[in-house]
Amino acid sequence: RDQWKALKSQYKDEIQEVESLITVFKEKVDEVLARKEALCQLLHTLEQKKEECKEKQRIKAGKQQKARERAERVCARVQELEAALERGRHGLQLSGQRVSELQAQLSGAQQSLDTWSRAHSRLQLELQRLDGLSGVRVLSVRERELHVELNPRLLCPSLDLLPLSLSLRWTSDDLFTLQEDLEEQPVFHTPGRPLQDARSALLEVMQLYVEQGSLLAEIQRLHSRFAIDWRPAERKLVFLKTASIVCTLSVEEGYPTSGRVQLVSVQGGAQSLNIAGLQPPLGKPSLTEWLEFLTCCPD
Repeated sequence: RDQWKALKSQYKDEIQEVESLITVFKEKVDEVLARKEALCQLLHTLEQKKEECKEKQRIKAGKQQKARERAERVCARVQELEAALERGRHGLQLSGQRVSELQAQLSGAQQSLDTWSRAHSRLQLELQRLDGLSGVRVLSVRERELHVELNPRLLCPSLDLLPLSLSLRWTSDDLFTLQEDLEEQPVFHTPGRPLQDARSALLEVMQLYVEQGSLLAEIQRLHSRFAIDWRPAERKLVFLKTASIVCTLSVEEGYPTSGRVQLVSVQGGAQSLNIAGLQPPLGKPSLTEWLEFLTCCPD
């Protein structure tokens, strides 16, 4: 019985110890569960943080992509602006050059206008001086140029002489030159020097034209019959007898009253000619008689 009591007492002690251990175990289990719950919450929090970090990274990456795209657009725009600026500078340079050219043209036009004004005033003055001058008719007026016609018949009706057309061209030094309009077949030798007084020059030319009227009238008539070239400065007449024979005649001063006509040369032909023996039968042949004689001579 005492043993039973001892066993019972031991059993109770062991029961209490087990219950105490169970209590401790429950506390440990509760602590573990609490830690597990805390870990689960921590894990959930970490997952949320992870998702937040990923979202932030996505947002940051998107912002960076947009920033790169914006930077690329800005760079492209800057390049466009630089190209436009360069084009603007080039256009400004061209505009400056064009302005300089226009200024030079304007200056030249102003100088031309001043020159034209002076020439116009000079022409008006000369026209006033030529107005009423016998035998002189103004044909046309151009810039720095005056075309007139001298009619010797108004001074000497017996002369069978065509009117003489002349051009007066003013130079930059306010002088003028006088030239016959028919440059390909001139019949009169005009003064080659620059002149100053148009009225006096035309009167002088008219006087010389009338003095040589008989010779010039004959040459004008011969132009319609023969292939001739009158060289007034040399007082020589070139006669194209055939396509290969050219005769040259010299007209002395004073012809036809005192001067004579002489055969100077005959070029071409099958054989050389002794021109000293070529002479019309008349003692003092005229130009017309010379040409008729040469035409009848055998080649």
